[in-house]
Amino acid sequence: MEAAAGFASLANQIAKVLPSTKLPHADIVIGFGDGKQHPTPTLFESSCTDHSLVMMLGVCEQYLRHLTFLVNLGVEQSRTDGPIQSDVVGGILDGSMRDTSALWTVFEGLLKALGRTRHTIKSREWFASLDRVRNCLVHRAGLVGDLDVNKKGVLEASWRKTTMIDPEGHVVTALPFKTETGGEFRFEITEQTRSWKKGERIKLSVQDCHDMAYTLGEFCGDVKDEVSQGLRELLTTRQPQEGI
Repeated sequence: MEAAAGFASLANQIAKVLPSTKLPHADIVIGFGDGKQHPTPTLFESSCTDHSLVMMLGVCEQYLRHLTFLVNLGVEQSRTDGPIQSDVVGGILDGSMRDTSALWTVFEGLLKALGRTRHTIKSREWFASLDRVRNCLVHRAGLVGDLDVNKKGVLEASWRKTTMIDPEGHVVTALPFKTETGGEFRFEITEQTRSWKKGERIKLSVQDCHDMAYTLGEFCGDVKDEVSQGLRELLTTRQPQEGI
């Protein structure tokens, strides 16, 4: 899938930069959540990895908005006999792309227009938790505050972790990989869960970015499949539906 390939390419670019690479000097960033000024990190692993997650969620947002356009176009077609006028298509496109709703709201509206709910998307919780991490990184420079924590007083996040195991049972940390004994390699997919307490700063590794890219690719694939099925049913039955 194009989305998964795009995320994988971005993750590969991230991995080419050494974690110890120093960044240009920056004095401060402003945290909107607590009104404080926080010093910016100076190393790649403590800054660019954070920005990478923000970028990946931005790609997700654009992907969902394009799917929103297709859904709204499908809803309009279900109400119309014959071709849709070009000016109507242009208006639908403009409205879908200019919507300033939050990412999660776009996702909810996308499914609602097809008579579905977020509960049909199994990967939604990974997406939602990564979006919470993104909000903390963008608005509070990664310093966990009151707006980020749950009832237990922590910011929790989960995503899919991918691991390759060599024939001797060791984790493969770099490719290409050579083995002298031969045998089978195992590719394991598990759930990675992490939490940060109030006052702690979020720290992400390059491997985290790889796994988050994989997770977001899975999420976009799940949404695409759900939208495809929903549009197929909508245009087959051709019953009036509300747009987003």
